[in-house]
Amino acid sequence: MKFQLLVAALVAATDLRAQVAIPRFHGATAADAARDPGGMRYDPSDVPLRWLPDGELILVHLELYNYADVYASTCEGSGIFVVQTSGRGKAKALAIGQPDCHAAQSTEGVAIDPLGRTLVYAVLVKPNNSRLVQLDLLNGREDTLQAGCAIYHEHPAFSADGRRIATDGMCQTREGNYEIYLMNADGSGLHRIGGADTASHQTPAWSAEGARLVYVRHAGPVERPINQIVVVDSAGLHPRAIARGVSPAWSPTGEWIAFLADGPHDADIRLIRPDGTDERVVFHNSVTSTYSRGWGLMYEGRIWGALVWSPNGKELAFVRAFDRGSTIWIVNVANGAVRQLTSPGK
Repeated sequence: MKFQLLVAALVAATDLRAQVAIPRFHGATAADAARDPGGMRYDPSDVPLRWLPDGELILVHLELYNYADVYASTCEGSGIFVVQTSGRGKAKALAIGQPDCHAAQSTEGVAIDPLGRTLVYAVLVKPNNSRLVQLDLLNGREDTLQAGCAIYHEHPAFSADGRRIATDGMCQTREGNYEIYLMNADGSGLHRIGGADTASHQTPAWSAEGARLVYVRHAGPVERPINQIVVVDSAGLHPRAIARGVSPAWSPTGEWIAFLADGPHDADIRLIRPDGTDERVVFHNSVTSTYSRGWGLMYEGRIWGALVWSPNGKELAFVRAFDRGSTIWIVNVANGAVRQLTSPGK
């Protein structure tokens, strides 16, 4: 009986439904690859972008390789894919190769509109600037958003109605800190919200009704920053720190804010109400085995990156990193049941 109860508990904790394999690119790589991946270890990465009402998940897939701490990537096979969150069927390539892969590779943030048609992503421009680029996934057209931010402009996030974009940036002077900016989806109407602060404000996310935002306030020394989850209205007034963590994501029902909090094995996924009550852990990485990329040991299954809510607010898609690559997982926020959605293709 005890054994049966243990098996039942394990099944409840890990849903063993089908996984969607993202196809591996096997052809010759073009000259834009950072380094010839021949002889390098295959290390692909899948990152969720948006969960659509019909049960499809739009994701970024990158064909990555590594040798110790040296990384390479290729645009062939990299880009934007769509998978069924049931785990059944095959991955569909929505837009792959150039220029879609360059958007997918952005380390300064990429967002997709609510209809899944337009990407907005940050691009570094030498020396040490950044700009926002809009990419139409239907026709491949790229346009720079003329927002008027001359220095840094990163981490875009669409409002639920697709009409506005929140970002962080340094638009007036290099001497200050990152602040939260709002603009229309076409880049017009850029304005900073909130007053001056001695800390940086980054990675904003919208509430479903568009009246509030949540972001991360980074304070303290760079080596040991204090990361606070802060809720504010869309005018930047009445900021309230409700938790410690990063990567906040507001549920479509408005009831919860999901975020990553420091845990024993890198990070936990937690939920908290917008008023700062009822904080709880919904997923903890219990894997204790480690791997290395040349700069120290990392836990298998560590959580990183964006958290993406299902349209009904019952599940979250997120990324776990393993020695064999980074894949997308889904957790039920009510009971903590977790399942793997994507897996590396062969």
